[in-house]
This record gives sequence, structure tokens and C-alpha cells, in this order.
Amino acid sequence: GYISTQRGIVVGIILGLSSFYAAKLLHKARIDDALEVSCVHGLTGAIGALAIGFCGDSRVNPAGANGIIVGGGGHLLGVQVLGVAIAIVFSGFMTWLLLAILRRMTRLRARPEHEQGGLDFWHHRLDVTHREERTRLLSQTPAGDDKSTAAAASGSGGAAAASHREIALQPTSINGATHL
Repeated sequence: GYISTQRGIVVGIILGLSSFYAAKLLHKARIDDALEVSCVHGLTGAIGALAIGFCGDSRVNPAGANGIIVGGGGHLLGVQVLGVAIAIVFSGFMTWLLLAILRRMTRLRARPEHEQGGLDFWHHRLDVTHREERTRLLSQTPAGDDKSTAAAASGSGGAAAASHREIALQPTSINGATHL
């Protein structure tokens, strides 16, 4: 189906807001979706497909069908609901299958110390966090290190300071871009 420009603007606003608030909900629920793909593509794709069932307009393209708002009844919406359901089931099953296969071959999750320090840094030596503090936890501190023992005792840095050595990184220029 096709929808008019005016209805497309309204649907676009709804999609933007739903994506924004879904990302906030994911963060609040502590669900690990680093790129927010489920919000940006999954949720908005489903809502957009369902919107066609409501706003479809054959005046925009005669090859399309009319949605409920334009007087086309519920047939187009039913087709769209079925399409969304099939896409969810198919992608969910394929994701499960691929993860089950990969789980037998390799580790699926990054090491905790890499997650804590930031994967961009650990895997690519890139600092993309834009934090004021440019210190990274790089390697294990040797046992008995006075600096880490003092930091652990004072409570600044806690266990991370006790088990890691802090090293300040210097900015470098690579292909005209500054990296830390």
C-alpha cells in the first residue's frame, strides 16, 4: 500500500517518537542493544507496516489498496498484521538458530573487562566515549602495587582500581582524524 504525504508526515512523527522512547525504555530496562537496532528498525518497521493498513490510499497509487481510514475496510490491515507477524517469527527463529550454532563455535559475549573499558577501545584502540576523563583501564596491576592499594582503600575506583593500572592516553592523528 501507499500513503499520502500528509499522513506520511504524521506517521513519521509517530515513528520518531516511538523509536526515541523505545530506546529510553531499553536503556532503563538494561537490555543490551548497543546500536538500538530493535528500536530503529524493528519497532519502526512494524509500526510503519501497520500504518499502511490504516492509512493506505489507492489515490496515491492505483496499484495499492485502501486502509481503514480511507474506507478500505480491514483487509489491508489484516495483510499487514500477518506480514509483521511472519517477519517477527522468521527473524526470531533465524536469530535463535544462528546464535545456537555460533555458541558452539565461539564465545558470544565480550570479556567483562573489555565491556567495562569499552569495546571500541579494546578492539580498535578508539576512544569514542567523549568523556572528560581520558583514562582507560589497560592491564592487570602487579600484586602489592601501592597506588592501586591506596585507591582501593580510599574507595576511589573500588575493585577496578585495585585490579587494574590506569594509564592516560595521548591523542594521535591518523589520516587527519584525532584519536585517543
